[in-house]
Amino acid sequence: MKKLLFFAYLLLSAVGMSAQETSYMCAGETKTLTASATGGTAPITYSWAGPGGTTSGATRSVTASGTYTWTATDAAGCTASGTHIVNVEPDPTASIAISATNICVGASQTISATGVPSGYTYSWNFGSGATPATSNTASTSVSYSTTGTKTITLTITKTFTGSTNGCSSTCTWTKTTTITVGQLSGGSSCS
Repeated sequence: MKKLLFFAYLLLSAVGMSAQETSYMCAGETKTLTASATGGTAPITYSWAGPGGTTSGATRSVTASGTYTWTATDAAGCTASGTHIVNVEPDPTASIAISATNICVGASQTISATGVPSGYTYSWNFGSGATPATSNTASTSVSYSTTGTKTITLTITKTFTGSTNGCSSTCTWTKTTTITVGQLSGGSSCS
């Protein structure tokens, strides 16, 4: 699980300023939101509210979608606040479709990705002896020149971009399956 760091910048003043950020993260990740104050009279204290309750400190680790509100307060009682909206992108329910999982050497087999949401890119590895060995399309006709159990790997990727402070996340999902390639050769007969 990778940990992403995003910044919610704020500026303290007598009136206070408000800011809003939006970012994305992949299912199963942890995001660290950070409020970084400039100006004001030290010390500056921070608090966060949102899904999972309230916390204190300049940073907050999050794993769930929702609106997280931060407040910074300086020694003079001046405050600034803002929100950071986090969107968790669920894993897609994609799968690999193969009409037959047992084929013969040299036979062509169509291997396809199904249920992939729009905007994802494809990266296939069809295993040893495959022609083609890789592909970047949703569906490919593949044949094998060697026998054995072949591992087929599909990786789909999409970058989600939020607001302007670098709040983007690239989600990658990988699915594997196998196919068995056989060959019958030789033999004799007599009467």
